[in-house]
Amino acid sequence: MENKNNAGITFLFTETLIAVGISFFIILFFIRRVLKNIDKVTKTAILVNEGKKNIRCNVKGNDDIGILGQAFDAMLDFFENSIKTLDEKVKQKTKKISDSLEEKNILLKEIHHRVKNNLALTIGLIELQQEEVKDEKTKKVLIDIQERVFTMELLHRKLYESSNIDKIFLDEYIYDLVQIISNSYDINKKVESILKIEKIELNITKAMPCGLIINELVTNSYKYAFKTLKQPKLEVNIYRKNSELIIIIKDNGKGLKKDFYDIYNDTLGLKLVSSIVKYQLFGTIDYKYENGAKFIIKTKI
Repeated sequence: MENKNNAGITFLFTETLIAVGISFFIILFFIRRVLKNIDKVTKTAILVNEGKKNIRCNVKGNDDIGILGQAFDAMLDFFENSIKTLDEKVKQKTKKISDSLEEKNILLKEIHHRVKNNLALTIGLIELQQEEVKDEKTKKVLIDIQERVFTMELLHRKLYESSNIDKIFLDEYIYDLVQIISNSYDINKKVESILKIEKIELNITKAMPCGLIINELVTNSYKYAFKTLKQPKLEVNIYRKNSELIIIIKDNGKGLKKDFYDIYNDTLGLKLVSSIVKYQLFGTIDYKYENGAKFIIKTKI
């Protein structure tokens, strides 16, 4: 009887031990599965945070972690689709803006081209009129007008030829302008031209007044300063200083007979220069005599 009881206890203990062992392995399996899923979700979150938006944790199961992982993947799908949709809209908007800008660029190019042609035609008409005029004073006035119109025509030509339709590099414009003025005056002697011009990009509202000012002052040097000089010298220095554009025009002639502010009202060219500086560039102009006439123009850029 006692042996039977012992056998029953042993059997019961064995079954209990087996059941506990099976339960332990089942619990261990689920724990490992849960930990594995948690690890997947965690690693996915880290990778997404690093910028890898197309990765998913692919967690399966009906437990809380499985549901969380599936919800996380669904959220990532939603965000990825939203980003793709937004990117597509941005591309469409960018293309629309780009097309619009291209149309405006073409239109502005055409405007510069037509203005250039009209100014060139005006120059030609003035030149024809010069041939008909007998009075030397009138002819001189027409030449002055022609030179001013040419300064504007050259700017529009440069803008038309430039890849940037509303801005121009001042150095290229002024180098050409001074060279053309030099070729226009036959003074039977070589003028030493020293041009120091920084590569500064200006829009048309600044470049045009600068060109007209330089045309007037350089032309005055050729007309009045260089005629009696054996070794005429012209200096043009243009540079940026902080937020200011500095233009210095200097020759080695006799200079002005009177102070600039006393004489400019009596001289159309200097009056024009003063008006442009004041009302278009909103800047200042100073005159000094330093072994010749020296003009200093300052304006904000």
